[in-house]
Amino acid sequence: MARSRYLRAVHQGPVGGSGGLDPDAPEALLECLAGVSERIGRPAVLVAMDDLSAIAVARIAPRLGERFRIPHQPDGLPARVADKAELSRLCARWDIPHPETVIPASGAEAAEAAWGLGLPTVAKWSRPWLLPAGSGLRSTTLVHSAAEARRLYERSEEAGCRLLLQRFLPAGPDTDWFFHGAFTRGGHPLLAGSGRKELSWPVRTGLTAVGRWLPDPAVEEAGLRIAERLGYQGSWTWTSAGTSGGASGWWTSTRARGRSSGCSRTRRGWTSYRRCTWI
Repeated sequence: MARSRYLRAVHQGPVGGSGGLDPDAPEALLECLAGVSERIGRPAVLVAMDDLSAIAVARIAPRLGERFRIPHQPDGLPARVADKAELSRLCARWDIPHPETVIPASGAEAAEAAWGLGLPTVAKWSRPWLLPAGSGLRSTTLVHSAAEARRLYERSEEAGCRLLLQRFLPAGPDTDWFFHGAFTRGGHPLLAGSGRKELSWPVRTGLTAVGRWLPDPAVEEAGLRIAERLGYQGSWTWTSAGTSGGASGWWTSTRARGRSSGCSRTRRGWTSYRRCTWI
């Protein structure tokens, strides 16, 4: 993003732990964005680029209404869809294909679930932005034994969130799909489509480096359905793993973001654009 020809300026982000993005204490972010707004000189579109940013911006959105254009969201929506445990529950409730998931309540249950799901199995922390720096805990871990699952669960208090165990889905050349859409109030689509990830960075685990738009009715139907059920407004990214056609599709994660163009947060700070369309 820093090399984009559309980039006009980089604005220093808030200081403090987690880049100053503490949803429970958003004063630093509010002060930072007020300063960015003053420098831009007119209302800009604010785009949250990750889960923590989306949650933090949602908490202060009513106080930014005259400075930035931010899609209205139902109360607490970014935090709900960013929480992997809550997302799994919503998928099950609305019959959205997703990996078989167990949320253990003890170390013994974690060990039993690992055996039941099959080894290796995938372990995820429900709110990875809460993981303490330097703890060695990772958002997602491939667990190879029941004992490893038990040990990981025993660090739940340190992690500050729940542990999920999900059935492992082997990677393949035709198994990593995504859905992008832009929605008006009430989850009504303006533009939506599916595609397949060809390359990612970091390899196999990172963001899409090369993707291809490919129609897939099952992927598109599921993405449209959950956006409508949530009443989501703005741009939406949904990733999945499974075969084309949805025969064995397993939804893995979603990301709620702001609308296209304007001002967004990167590792270097907040960036503003002359013009940009991003869905």
